Amino acid sequence: MRMYRKIEKRILEEQIEVNQKLKGLTRQSAHKFAKDNLDKAIATAKKTIRYNIGPLGSLFLNDPRYESRLEYLRSKYRVSDADIHSWWDLDEVERVVFAQNDDLDIMAFYLSCVSRGINKEDINEEIWRALPIYDHSFIYDKVNILPLYGIPDLSNMSPSAKAEPLPPEIDNRVVEYCYGREVESIQPYQTYNDWIRSLIDNGEL
Repeated sequence: MRMYRKIEKRILEEQIEVNQKLKGLTRQSAHKFAKDNLDKAIATAKKTIRYNIGPLGSLFLNDPRYESRLEYLRSKYRVSDADIHSWWDLDEVERVVFAQNDDLDIMAFYLSCVSRGINKEDINEEIWRALPIYDHSFIYDKVNILPLYGIPDLSNMSPSAKAEPLPPEIDNRVVEYCYGREVESIQPYQTYNDWIRSLIDNGEL
């Protein structure tokens, strides 16, 4: 039986609760689903130098090696020091789990499109319009769980050059702003990400 660190036990319980509330799974099924994904996340996190080394926010803010990235994030996405800490002070396993959950959202939407009879060649565009797509390549070698379910990895496909992925450092802001809002508000934009960038440009997010 795998021995989890304290923080990993917390992540497991949080993911079980999410699976029960949002997916309607029984406690037993939710536990198995969450444990399988957590075990994958731990295995991936252990391949990086960031596993079990504590908060990294201050390092990214003060290390000259990351100055150019910080300048890019601040100028294009208005990323604050608090944004950096909110993402990089997480445990590495937490960051991987969040990325896995993004992939699972893509998977669920992909299957929904298939069930509605949408042509597979059109699904990519539908995904980019319906979901925020994040760039996790800066964090770790991407966990590509989608092929495990017979689904191609769509997260790096783009219908246009404008539809670049969002930096994960703004994830908290996006979640807080978008929670409970009507999807109709993004209709004028080509992708969900374009809508998010317009909110940032206008100082709304």
